[in-house]
Amino acid sequence: MSASADSSAPITWKFIRRTFTTQERTRDLLSPELERSLAQADFERAVHFLPGSHRYWPNALAIVFSTVAASYGNFRAKPRWPFARQCAIAGLAGFGGASLGLFLNLRAHVSFITSLENQQGFKQALANVSATMDGPTPHEAGVQGEDATPALYPRTSAPSANGSETAASSAVHSRWEDIRVANARKSKRSSSWDALREGHERSADVASADDAPFTADNDRAREQAQFDAMLDAERRKSQN
Repeated sequence: MSASADSSAPITWKFIRRTFTTQERTRDLLSPELERSLAQADFERAVHFLPGSHRYWPNALAIVFSTVAASYGNFRAKPRWPFARQCAIAGLAGFGGASLGLFLNLRAHVSFITSLENQQGFKQALANVSATMDGPTPHEAGVQGEDATPALYPRTSAPSANGSETAASSAVHSRWEDIRVANARKSKRSSSWDALREGHERSADVASADDAPFTADNDRAREQAQFDAMLDAERRKSQN
C-alpha cells in the first residue's frame, strides 16, 4: 500500500454515500485501516452506520410528502384542487420532504462522528480510501492490508487473439489451397480432352484440304472430256 493520504483533503457527503453502499464493501474498504489509524470500535460503528437507511431519507420523505399533498388536494379538499394547483403544492411538499430528510441525514452523521473514539484517525482512514478508489478494493483484488494472497479461482488464460487469427488464416489458406489444386486437376483434365478434340479437328481439316485438289482435278477432267466430245461432234458434222 502507498503512504497515507493527506487527511486535510475534504471528504464530501456525496463521496461517502457513493462509496460505502453495503456493509461488505464498507468492511473491505476500511479493514486495511485497522492497522493504521482506525480504532476497532470506530470500524464497527462505521460498518453499521455508513451504508444504513439514513441515506434514503431525503428521497423517501420527498415522495411521502408530495404523495400526501396530491392525495389531499384530489380526494379531501372541498372543492377539489385543480390539477395545476395539485402539481404545484405536491412539488413544494416534495421539496420540503427532501429538505427535512437531508437535515435528518446530516444530523445522523454528526451524531455518528461525535460518537467516534478517534475522529482524526477516522478522517485519515477516509482520506486513504479516497486516495485508493481508482484501484481495486481489497476484496476485489484478493488482498488484506499489505499482504497479497492468491485468488481462490484463478482466471483461465484465454487464447490470444493473434493465435486465433493465425488459426483462422491457416484454415482459410488450406481451403483455398484445396480449391486451387482441384481447379488445377480439372484444368489438366480439360486440357487433355481439348488437345484430343483439337487434334481430331486438325486431322479433319488436313484431310479436307487434301481431298479438295483431287475433287477439283476430277471436275476439270470431266469438263475437258465433255468439251472434247463436243469438238469431235462438230468436226464430224463439218466433214459430212
